[in-house]
Amino acid sequence: MQGVGSAVGATSLSNVVGAAERKRRIVTGRGGLKQEPVEKKKVPVHWHEHEKALRQVYDQLFGAFQHIRNTSEFGDHLIAMYQGGSSRSIGGYTATQPVVEIAKEAPSGLEERLPSVLKDVGVSTSNDLLLDEIRYERINQNQTLLCGGAETTIEPYPGGIVIWEKNQSTHQGTSGYRMHDGSQEYMLTANHVFVDSCTTKATGEVAAAANNATIGTFEDAHALHDWCLVPANSQGVTDIANEIYWDGYSYTLTGYKTRDGIASMVGKTGEAYKSGDGTGYRTGTIRGYNEGGFTGCPRFDTDGVKTEVDVAPGDSGGPIFDLTGCRYGSCEALAINNMSIAKGSYNGTACDGDSTQPKTVGWPAYKIVNNNSYTVG
Repeated sequence: MQGVGSAVGATSLSNVVGAAERKRRIVTGRGGLKQEPVEKKKVPVHWHEHEKALRQVYDQLFGAFQHIRNTSEFGDHLIAMYQGGSSRSIGGYTATQPVVEIAKEAPSGLEERLPSVLKDVGVSTSNDLLLDEIRYERINQNQTLLCGGAETTIEPYPGGIVIWEKNQSTHQGTSGYRMHDGSQEYMLTANHVFVDSCTTKATGEVAAAANNATIGTFEDAHALHDWCLVPANSQGVTDIANEIYWDGYSYTLTGYKTRDGIASMVGKTGEAYKSGDGTGYRTGTIRGYNEGGFTGCPRFDTDGVKTEVDVAPGDSGGPIFDLTGCRYGSCEALAINNMSIAKGSYNGTACDGDSTQPKTVGWPAYKIVNNNSYTVG
């Protein structure tokens, strides 16, 4: 097999230099039950074609690495794969490449024993794919904790404030986005905040505010994708705000980022905003999308969104969003995903020595909308 740094596609990459000025308008945000466009961008044609070409072979590539994990002597060290940012930019947009996460304690030199380009695992590519290198990333989850803490008392409840399981303050998380189906409002959060097994749905569990006041009973959930919805009704909260609370400001949600919209954010520092009870209000960077784990749960079925931002127990379920339409000091927001991988029972000591995780993976808002009768807002 070739080394990780093998040169690929030099001719096609050089061709992009002159052609990258050609632009295409794409839909990067949608909203409403009819999923109407609410945000568009002009992006380089070659960048967009590259992203589409990699997506077309991505499931095949993921399956090849799943086979390696299941059959090779070093398979247990393979954790997940996602479509992550490379060092190459096309007209100001980061071209993504396959990134395979391996365990920090994996044997030295393992990366050189694994496939280095797509053809090493039998994946055929089109001419639109501008780079086919496979990058390996060792997982290191130790970072110094930056303490925060979300708001606890706002009503009606927006995204980004503390919630927990009724009478169970150790099962604590953060409210996500408001969603609706045309007649009923819901609050989105992470399923694992309310159940101890990542294969059990939170339906029937009762969500409460920080003062233990009932918000409502979860009606819908997906355990492996790690989301759940609690409705506003007469048994609890009768109104859920269509807002995200972030460090003293409230931003109205106008919709959600499309997959193209998320791809266009990869590598752009500080464009992802996050509210969470564990570490408070942070900005971060979308590092990739189409994440899938090779084993365990939650499982994101090659659709998870990876964000580099400080998270810790208590942040789970909180919103990660992008600001858009900023005019005259007022901004609107588009949902990206809710935080899912910020695991651990909350015990009030997160700011007393626990470590943050430097990256979180969550199920994207566009997948909930595409696969169900709900929309964001």
